[in-house]
Amino acid sequence: MTSTPITYRPLTSDDIHQMIDLLRQSHHQEARYHPDYPSFDAFQASLGRQLMRLVKECGGWAALRRGQLCGYMIGVEIGELFGKDQGLVISAHGWSVQGSPRARIINDLLVHVLHDAVQHGHTSIAWTLSAHDRLAISVARDLGFGNRCADAWRTTHVGSTRETAYRIERLSPSQLEVIAPLHQAHNRYYRQAPLWMPNPEEDPLEDLKGWMSSEDRWIWAAFDQDHAIGYLRTQAHAESYLSHHPQLRNITAAYVDPMFRDRGVATALLNQALHDLHENGITWCGVDYETINPSGSRFWSSQFKPYTISLTRRIDERILGLDLLNP
Repeated sequence: MTSTPITYRPLTSDDIHQMIDLLRQSHHQEARYHPDYPSFDAFQASLGRQLMRLVKECGGWAALRRGQLCGYMIGVEIGELFGKDQGLVISAHGWSVQGSPRARIINDLLVHVLHDAVQHGHTSIAWTLSAHDRLAISVARDLGFGNRCADAWRTTHVGSTRETAYRIERLSPSQLEVIAPLHQAHNRYYRQAPLWMPNPEEDPLEDLKGWMSSEDRWIWAAFDQDHAIGYLRTQAHAESYLSHHPQLRNITAAYVDPMFRDRGVATALLNQALHDLHENGITWCGVDYETINPSGSRFWSSQFKPYTISLTRRIDERILGLDLLNP
């Protein structure tokens, strides 16, 4: 008995309801690894609107079995992503595959999406996957993708904050000057090995003021006597769809003076932030961090549990301009 063949075609707006059903299954599969994981229902309406916009603006590919959607994938073409190469981003909600042969369907959808991207001159690829989707991660690694970053989460409940030798204080906009040198050092930190991220020079105080001007943005600083030695900041929204839950806040920066590392400063900052968020009715806290940053990755993975990982691949740009065979 032969298996039912899988067919592929471009996505249309008529596929949205089935795409949402597939994405709900992906969400529930990752939720098995996380107690108290936020319900998919909280995101369904906004994800439906986002998927409709993505299909209209970016296209994408559908995989079908007996006329029913069993997978989809959408790549968003952007400008420079890594280096000077034009980029393509496949977000966590930009794809889902259910049923078998799942590995083959994931592979085939990715081939179609990447073929289109390279035809359009986009060779720097970022793909976000559920952190516990071992099969999809294996497919990605077989196709040359490697680690780049992770999104992780936890509840804000920490009980009472522990005693610390350092003073932790939530800053007002008028106090940002005290952490400006730390913010500048943090920006420059990413230029060193093994990160090699070419962050441009900036005015640290103006950057902090600009960031703080939006609502729901908080910054905590750690002090050794009157000297600021570390900071941590949170905001309402980040990149993943989970980060937009109204009861979740996202850590978007944290840095400790190298002279004060391994003394519990980062833990003290985090515990105070979690305590204050919990006291203000926030249930969850998220963080996205570079997995290519060994010290940062060790700390965040010890305090949070990843729910997505982002993998990257740079296709040899010399392929551009050559005749491409259809997949």
